[in-house]
Amino acid sequence: VDVVATRLELSAPAVVVSGDAFVIEVSAVNDSGAVDLSYSLSSSATVAASEGIVELLRTTSSLSVTLSGVSDGTTVTLMMTDGALSDTAMVSVDVVAERLYLMPPSLITIDEPFALEVLAIAGSFADTDYVLPTSIALSVSLLQSDGSTASLLVSRVSDTVLSLSLPALSVGTTALLTVVDLNEALSGSVAVQPSAPVVSLLLTADSPLLQVGVPFNIQVMALTTDGAVAPGFRLTAPIDLVATTGVLTSAPMLRVGNRLELAILQAEDNQPVVFTLSQDGVSGMTMVTVLVLATRLALELPATVVAGSSFAVTVRGHDAQGNEDIDFVLGSAEASVSRGNAELSQVLIPGGLQLRLGGGQLDGGEITVSVEALVQGVSQTSTATVVVTVEGSELQVSVPASVVADELFEIALLSEDIFENIDTDYILSSSATVGTSSGVLSILSNTTNTLTASLSGLSESTTATLTVTDGTLSGTATVVVSVPV
Repeated sequence: VDVVATRLELSAPAVVVSGDAFVIEVSAVNDSGAVDLSYSLSSSATVAASEGIVELLRTTSSLSVTLSGVSDGTTVTLMMTDGALSDTAMVSVDVVAERLYLMPPSLITIDEPFALEVLAIAGSFADTDYVLPTSIALSVSLLQSDGSTASLLVSRVSDTVLSLSLPALSVGTTALLTVVDLNEALSGSVAVQPSAPVVSLLLTADSPLLQVGVPFNIQVMALTTDGAVAPGFRLTAPIDLVATTGVLTSAPMLRVGNRLELAILQAEDNQPVVFTLSQDGVSGMTMVTVLVLATRLALELPATVVAGSSFAVTVRGHDAQGNEDIDFVLGSAEASVSRGNAELSQVLIPGGLQLRLGGGQLDGGEITVSVEALVQGVSQTSTATVVVTVEGSELQVSVPASVVADELFEIALLSEDIFENIDTDYILSSSATVGTSSGVLSILSNTTNTLTASLSGLSESTTATLTVTDGTLSGTATVVVSVPV
C-alpha cells in the first residue's frame, strides 16, 4: 500500500533549555495517521517560532534545534513547513543561569547597610527559578582600588536580595564587589562607589524661563553632607516630581543621565513655578518662570447685547493649551457677524473691539461674531456667540388703506428700534391711548397688540391720522374714511 502524506507530525520535548540543542522528530502521515515511510526532510524545510530565535540542523527524519531569546517559562509554538506539508509543536523554555547579575542601589553610604539584588541570568534573560543559597555557600568580596581584597559579612533578606555594608573606604573610591554562589558555580561583579550621606537633591532646569507646551529637561544630582555631588546616584521610578499647585505638566519621563523630560501644559503667564523632587528620603527643588506665547485668538462677549447699542468684544491671545498670553497686543483686526448688517461700526479699544449691531436682527436670536487678526505674524480667526435683544423705540401702526365710517377695522401694532428690528416682547399696555385727527374713534377690543376700532361722527369722506401712544413709544398711520351716501 502506498501511503501519500498530507501533513507532518512533530514530536518535541515538553521543556527545552534556552540556547541548548534539542531534537524534533519528524514524520509524514496521511489523514488516517498512517506513516509515509518514504518521506525524508528536504533541503527547503524550515522551522519558525512564535517568539525568540531558532537555529536548526537537518537530518533525514529529525531536526536538531536551538531556541533562544525568550524569557524563562515562555511557551513557544514551533511551526515546521516542508513543501506543502506542515505541523506545529509547543515547547516551554527554561532559562538556565550562566552568571549572576548584581543590582546595588543608586546610592551607597559608607558603613550603612544596603540591599543588593542578585539575579541569575543567561544572556539578557533571568532564570526565575534561581534562589540565593545560605551564607555558608555564598562568598561576597570587595576588590579595593589598592589591590587589596576584603571579605564582607552578608545576610540573606530574601530569595534574591542580600543585605551588606561596605568597609571604611574613602568617599568616591571605586571598588569591585563580587558575589559567588558556590553551589551553582555562578558569580557576578559590579563596580560600587560609596559616598558621604546624601542630604539633598540638586535640580537644574534647561532655562529659568520656560514656554508652556515646549518640552524641557530637569537634570538631577544628589549632594552629600560635604556639599559634593554624590557619585553613582541614579533616579529610580516612580518619579516623585511635584509642581506648584494649579500647574499641569506632562508625566516626567526618565532619560539617560538622571535627566527628566517633561512639559508644562497649563499655567498662568509669567507665573513662577516650583518643582520639588523626592527620592529615598531626600528632596530638592528648582524654580522657573512660565512664558505663554499666543498662537490663536480667544473672544469674550457679554451674554446679551442690545441691537443698536455699542458693546465690547474682548480679544485675548491664547496658546494651544488655552493659557492666556498677558503680553498679547491686538493690532489691526476685522470683525463680522453671522446675521444682520455686514458692516459693523467697529473701533479698536484696549484689548479688543467695540461693535454696534444694526438692522436685520431677531429679538432673542443668537449670532456669531468673528474676529480676524494677526498672531505671531499668522492670520487667525476666532468666533463667539451672543444673544441679541431688541428694545423698541417707536411703534409701527398698521391699518387698512381705507375704511367705511361706523364699520369695524383693525389697528395692528409693533414695537421696533430705529433699524426696524422688532421687539417681540412688546405688549400694548392698558394705559396706552389712541387718537384720531377726524371723527370719533371707538376701541371695541384689544387682542395681543391688535385693536378692533371704528370711526364715526363724519359727514363726508376724509383722511384721518391715527396716533397711538404707549408710554415713551408712539406711532401714526393714515386711513381714508368713506361715508356712505
